[in-house]
Amino acid sequence: MKNQLIQYAEYNHWANERLFSHCVQNCSPDDFEKEVNSSFKSIKKTWLHIWGAESIWLQRLKGNSPSGWKWSDHTGNMEELKKDLLDNSKDFSDYLSSCSEQFFLTPFEYSTIDGTLYKNFIWEAVLHCMNHSTFHRGQIVTLLRQSGSSKFEPMDFVVHARQLNSV
Repeated sequence: MKNQLIQYAEYNHWANERLFSHCVQNCSPDDFEKEVNSSFKSIKKTWLHIWGAESIWLQRLKGNSPSGWKWSDHTGNMEELKKDLLDNSKDFSDYLSSCSEQFFLTPFEYSTIDGTLYKNFIWEAVLHCMNHSTFHRGQIVTLLRQSGSSKFEPMDFVVHARQLNSV
C-alpha cells in the first residue's frame, strides 16, 4: 500500500506541475485573477485552495491540526504561488516516503478548521487529499478552456504511470 500511495502523491505533484506550467504559459495575470462562477472565485483562488488543502492534510498527518487556511494571506504572483504549491506537493510525497508501511494502516484523529474532531485511517486521508486536488484541477481546466486555452498536456494517472514504466 505504501508504494501505491507514494506513487499517487508523486502523480499529484506531477499533475500540479503540468497544469500550473500551462497556466503560467497560457493564462494572463488578469485571467488568472478574473472573477468566475465556480467553487472558488478565480483560477488563482482555486490553486490557493488546492495548496491550502494539501498543506493542511500534510500537517494533520504529522500530528497537527491547523486552525486556519494557509493560503488566505498569500500575496505572491503566479510564479511564486506555483513554487509554493509545488514545494508543498513535493514535501507531501517526501513525507510519505519516510513513513513505514504500518503508518498508512494507522487510524488517526484530527480536527477540521472549525474544530470538529474526526478519525480516519491515514491511507484514507492520503487518498482523499490527492483525489481532492484532482477534482479541483479539473475545475481549473474548465476555467482555462473558458478563457481560451484549448490544448493541454495529458494529466491522467495512467500517463504518469506509463512514464514511470511501472509494468
